[in-house]
Amino acid sequence: MSDFLAVANAAVEAGIAHARQHGLRVAVVVLDATMAPVSVQRLDGSYHSAFAVAVAKARTAVNFGAPTAALAERIVPANQAALANVVDGLMFVAGGVPIVAGGAVVGAVGVSGGSADQDEACAQAAVSGSGTGSGA
Repeated sequence: MSDFLAVANAAVEAGIAHARQHGLRVAVVVLDATMAPVSVQRLDGSYHSAFAVAVAKARTAVNFGAPTAALAERIVPANQAALANVVDGLMFVAGGVPIVAGGAVVGAVGVSGGSADQDEACAQAAVSGSGTGSGA
């Protein structure tokens, strides 16, 4: 992908727009495929921990190449805990969605601050607005 920064910024803007439309106070984070932060915004009034949680959700989506909502359903809680102890910063809660381009995971969006369903909807809106046209 030639300009992931533009993709990341578009995703964050779309996620923030969705959050504002629904009265949510969230943090929206985009990580690249190496799990490095590329673009971040946190709305006023969001929880202090929202950024860290959003990063963890995005890390999990990048690592597994799947939405965290799906992973939360597929991986039993004992295995979630074991994985989180092996790989720092994993979180199996809805709100992390991979960004896919050309059939490859190129990054992920993580959202935190609302309910799990609200975070997931916001992350999906962010991926839809990223210009890649694809989440996993």
